[in-house]
Amino acid sequence: MPHRPVSYTKELPSSSTWIAKEWYNKENTMAQGGYKRMSILKKGLAFGLGLAIASKEQVEKIIDELVKKGELSLDESKEVIDQWKQQTEARKTEVQRLVREQIKQVIDKLDLATKEDVRQLEERIRRLEEKEQSGQ
Repeated sequence: MPHRPVSYTKELPSSSTWIAKEWYNKENTMAQGGYKRMSILKKGLAFGLGLAIASKEQVEKIIDELVKKGELSLDESKEVIDQWKQQTEARKTEVQRLVREQIKQVIDKLDLATKEDVRQLEERIRRLEEKEQSGQ
């Protein structure tokens, strides 16, 4: 099991949060001589791995911690949060599309009536009823 940073051991809401923090810490200490500042894009990518499934509150808490420590500026933190929101929305849209596609395939295999099938039948019944009423 990897070594966890001492400052994070008591406040871990999830393993994904720990992964993001651990990755961020390793990236920041890689430079010879100590501290290396990562570009905002690299920070966003590092957060993306562990925070992809984290809640908004968890993301904001981690970002706030990094701002307090001076590891992120306020502008960088806003950009990271915006990137996370965009990625989350894109994943949400894709998951919804995949779920709809899978449900449609299941319905097709089960040979169940779709909303469109029901709508067409209702329209056909309406026309037949009109025809019957006009014929009497």
